[in-house]
Amino acid sequence: MKQRSRKVDGRSESFPYQVAGLLACPMVWLGILLAAVMAVTLTACIGGGGAPTAPSTVASLSSLQIQSGAQTFALTPSFSSGQLDYTVAVGSNISSVNLVATVADARATIKINNQSAVSGQPFGPINLVLGANPPIAILVDGPGFSQTYTVTITRAATTSLSNLAVSAGTLIQEGTNQPGFTPSILNYTVQAPFTTTTTTVTPTAADNAASVTVNGIAVTSGQPSQPIVLGVGETIITVVVTAPGVASTTYKITVTRQEGSTNANLSSLTVSPGTLTPTFAPTTLTYSASVNNVTTSVAVIATVQSSGSTLQINNQPATSGVPFTVSNLNVGSNPITITVVPQTGTPQVYVVTVNRAAPGNANLSALTITPGTMTPAFAPGTLAYTHTVQNPVTSVTVSPSASGTITINGQAVASGGSLAVALGAGGSTTPISIVVTAVPEGNQQTYTVSVTRAAAGNANLSALTITPGTMTPAFAPGTLAYTHTVQNPVTSVTVSPSASGTITINGQAVASGGSLAVALGAGGSTTPISIVVTAVPEGNQQTYTVSVTRAAAGNANLSALTITPGTMTPAFAPGTLAYTHTVQNPVTSVTVTATVDVGTSTLTINGQTVVSGASLAVPLQAAGTPTPISIVVTAVEGNNQTYTVTVNRPLPGDATLSGLTVTPGTMTPVFASATLSYSVAVANTDNSVTVTASVAVATSTLTINDQAVASGTPVVVTLGAAGTATPISIVVTAIEGNSQTYTVTVNKPL
Repeated sequence: MKQRSRKVDGRSESFPYQVAGLLACPMVWLGILLAAVMAVTLTACIGGGGAPTAPSTVASLSSLQIQSGAQTFALTPSFSSGQLDYTVAVGSNISSVNLVATVADARATIKINNQSAVSGQPFGPINLVLGANPPIAILVDGPGFSQTYTVTITRAATTSLSNLAVSAGTLIQEGTNQPGFTPSILNYTVQAPFTTTTTTVTPTAADNAASVTVNGIAVTSGQPSQPIVLGVGETIITVVVTAPGVASTTYKITVTRQEGSTNANLSSLTVSPGTLTPTFAPTTLTYSASVNNVTTSVAVIATVQSSGSTLQINNQPATSGVPFTVSNLNVGSNPITITVVPQTGTPQVYVVTVNRAAPGNANLSALTITPGTMTPAFAPGTLAYTHTVQNPVTSVTVSPSASGTITINGQAVASGGSLAVALGAGGSTTPISIVVTAVPEGNQQTYTVSVTRAAAGNANLSALTITPGTMTPAFAPGTLAYTHTVQNPVTSVTVSPSASGTITINGQAVASGGSLAVALGAGGSTTPISIVVTAVPEGNQQTYTVSVTRAAAGNANLSALTITPGTMTPAFAPGTLAYTHTVQNPVTSVTVTATVDVGTSTLTINGQTVVSGASLAVPLQAAGTPTPISIVVTAVEGNNQTYTVTVNRPLPGDATLSGLTVTPGTMTPVFASATLSYSVAVANTDNSVTVTASVAVATSTLTINDQAVASGTPVVVTLGAAGTATPISIVVTAIEGNSQTYTVTVNKPL
């Protein structure tokens, strides 16, 4: 049953019609024809005449197209103005279309899916889903009449893949043996090496709505599957693509994993340096090689016969055919294991024992150098020597002996042979290097001899230092007389001369560059030092004199010393160095003020630098413990003097009462030396009380209400008005300075 519309009184009314029913009922058909004739006649009368327009013409389309880009899709059935319903089939790759509807009457308007459209112009895009889409309604609204066309579009689905990849290798198409993926080819093979134990499959669906499984497990299009375990031989992998409304497509991949090699042999094995014994053979597993002592590492090159085998040297991964360094060889036996692990089967272990030789004898057994004198005398274990020759000597003959090979300054010399070595100019030193190499162990030892050729007639010092102190003028080889001053505490100086000749200091021979301690006279005296240089071989001498003056002791006295509070014994005197000082028990620190006798002297108190005349607070030890104070005065001449003061702080004394009475009245509680607080009740008529206090120790002092009182002396204390309390304070102070306060409160009633 279809719906058409007509306009009545400005509104549209739909009415059903059924062609078959009309044809089947002649009477109805006749009535419609009469009504139509009447309608035409009425229209002609109202409109002033003319031919009427059919309602289906003013509300119909003249053409209808479904397009996607340049492609136009066929309507089923073919378009006809009077045909209102159509279907269209598009491929799965068409995700949207445009609709072009053209009206037959220019007065008509179009709405597509309730949205206004322009006649003859593309409307869209209209998005499509896979399968049948909701009908598209095209409402044509003409003068006095409207009707609706519908188009139902079905978008086909596809279950093809657009791409397929396998991590294990290259896809080969069955039938064509061509590599790579083709969507229409469903069966593939892949050859995988033995070392490949798993693979992933990455399928990409051609249709976004399609779903994919790999071996029955869902996989996201374009993403790899979970790893699939590959056994040796064939593993079949199925990829199934499913989409709504169409049959699924199954792709099959047959992955063949090659069988592993059981070959665990080496094809070659070398150790460098060194030579394998016996000669390498793949089936010989045990070897030895010898290296000299200086070799601490070797390079092992092992090559496997089977490319699939792996290699370990000393349990560390190694690469076939690539040198592997084994370091830190011990003297003696060093086993090296080379393990070949086949792809399948049992590993095979080759063992090379590298024997590193112990150090050989690289000592000289004898060494002579002529002419001249070598120091010290030769000994095989002594490696460094000096050698002196006279100025006329231009070369020396070096004669070494050893069990190994010998070079002198890089030139080979036979054991027991000799080599002449030219010397530098007079006054210079020529180094000679003698290298002994142990045979066959290879370890070396180097002996050095510094040969000094004397300068002709040079009796000068090349350097002179005297420590401590100050030498004037500064040393120069041509200056022969010097003065040298030291502080008073210095009792000796160290003289260090250098010269190309022989040297004596105050007649005592000293090597060039050596030192000699020279004792000085008493403070204030001058000690002469004579340094004689003898040229070799000419024998001429030159004497350098140094007059060393040792300063007299400076004034390291204090001119004044006070310590407060307390009493210092004895009274200060600059020449008295030890004192005692007494303070009372409450004192916890004292102030020390020291003044030096000479302004250039410096001062420390208990190690702390203090300006002369300034004060320093020194904390005291606990009561009963002496506190030492050290005052050190250092004179500018360097001598010092130490004053010591021992500060004694006594333990607390007895600051108690032995008796306390208050009359009249009754004191509560009863007096006891250790009880410090009391109260006394008196009569209303009592205007004063008499307080009598006695100290327990005769040396203690006493105050009653801040008034000094002799022990046992009565003191009258005036009371306040009736109804008030009068406090009385009795303070006992021990001779050591500590005190104690007793309080008595006298209560006078109203």
